Amino acid sequence: MAGSRGPASRQRRHHDSRESRQGQWLVLGVAGSLVAVALIIVAGLVWSVYLPPREHALTVGSADFNAGQVADRAVYLVTAGNGNASRDPAGEGSASLTRQQILLEFGAGLVAPVTDDDVRLAIATRLGALVEPTPEPTVSPTPDAATPDAATPTATPATTATPEATGTPAATETPQPEVDEGAYAEAYADFLRVAPIKRGDFESIIRAGIIEERLIELFQSELPDTGDQLLISAVSTNDRTQAQALIDAVAAGQTFAEAAVSAGIVDAADDLAAAVWFSPEGLDDRLRPAIEALQAGQVSEIVNDANQIGFEVYYVEDRTTTEPYDEAVVTQLALLRLDEFIEQWSTTDGVVKDDLSSDERTWIARRVQEELSQ
Repeated sequence: MAGSRGPASRQRRHHDSRESRQGQWLVLGVAGSLVAVALIIVAGLVWSVYLPPREHALTVGSADFNAGQVADRAVYLVTAGNGNASRDPAGEGSASLTRQQILLEFGAGLVAPVTDDDVRLAIATRLGALVEPTPEPTVSPTPDAATPDAATPTATPATTATPEATGTPAATETPQPEVDEGAYAEAYADFLRVAPIKRGDFESIIRAGIIEERLIELFQSELPDTGDQLLISAVSTNDRTQAQALIDAVAAGQTFAEAAVSAGIVDAADDLAAAVWFSPEGLDDRLRPAIEALQAGQVSEIVNDANQIGFEVYYVEDRTTTEPYDEAVVTQLALLRLDEFIEQWSTTDGVVKDDLSSDERTWIARRVQEELSQ
């Protein structure tokens, strides 16, 4: 009896041991599968979430920017009202960082240094955290005791002495607004709490903006006093027939304002916008072919508007090459010079290198959309 139970017992133990091992292998297999799935998820997160923002995207001069920084700048631009950043976040974000760094690295040396106080004042101005200075009271001079009374006759000297030079009186500086420290701290904290930008990045934007303003002033000072400029009036309409009727009326001898009324584009001559001075170089590329050769009293052909859904007609009220530049023209030419300066450095070998891939551009667009939808 005991001998017959021995083999059976061993057989059961062997069977139980085999089932136990099978169970262990099954558990290990399930655990391995779970680990593999976890690794796949982690790898997916690394490749789709953690790595993209750290991927190198742009080099400008000595500065490097990653895809996350380009996306952050695009978010800021969209919230600041830049419509192009909504349509092309990677392109606009990259362009903004490029322009900023060129100003900081290559423009700063051409103008007066921008101090931290300059930056604070610019931010305070933007946030409305300034205190207007209290004007100093004007003190009327007290008559000197030695000054003769007007009623007392004085002797007329035989010769009149030449007065000694006293020098040119020093110019009185206009008191400038000052930063209200309390209001500034509170307003700046509130701004940074809601704005999609870090403090350092925002102050870099402000610093670059100050350099840009000073460069414009520099370029304005370098312009000649006179040059070619045109005084231009314009109207727009969605009716091509009206636009052609205006052109025909001007050709028949009507003034531009009269023609605009007779063509039904405006109800009265006063409805026309004021004419504006332009330099030929300051004309938009879309308009230059239709306008730059016109002389005073001439009207353009019909020009498609920027959205290709309407029509525009331009009239040259006056044109001169000898009169001083109008203020608007001075600004236009200085801005053109600034754009040329940025373009010059942007196209200089080794200054700008855009490494954004199509995948990174897609990631930036998605990141911007997600940030703005929160």
